[in-house]
Amino acid sequence: MIRIAAVALAFTTICASPALAQHPSVKPAPDSITNALIGTWEGQYQTDHGSGAFTMIIGKDSVWTASLDMVSPDGGSSIPTRMSNFKVSGSNVTWTQELMGMSCKAAAVLAAGTLRGETTCDHGSVGYVLRKK
Repeated sequence: MIRIAAVALAFTTICASPALAQHPSVKPAPDSITNALIGTWEGQYQTDHGSGAFTMIIGKDSVWTASLDMVSPDGGSSIPTRMSNFKVSGSNVTWTQELMGMSCKAAAVLAAGTLRGETTCDHGSVGYVLRKK
């Protein structure tokens, strides 16, 4: 009987060790920049043709995601635009934006709760100041 108990204990120990080693991975807590950037940002953009509304939604799971909506200076129609290559480095944010059939480079800086930046295209630039909603 003792021998059976010893074998059972050894078997339980051998089988349990890998199970104990398999714990769910713990994601590190987001840093303050990540917490500050995630959410909906709203504000105005300014061009040579006037100003309009600018809304950006930023998220992060395993990668950064972002989308934006620009409303024309007349206040009625949405301007078709698409974002890609969204990157964050410290308080600097960059992305590529397709705007009016062109590939444009965008950069913004987060400082004092404001996301201030500019999108530069071949024909000109769009400046914006956004605050978290």
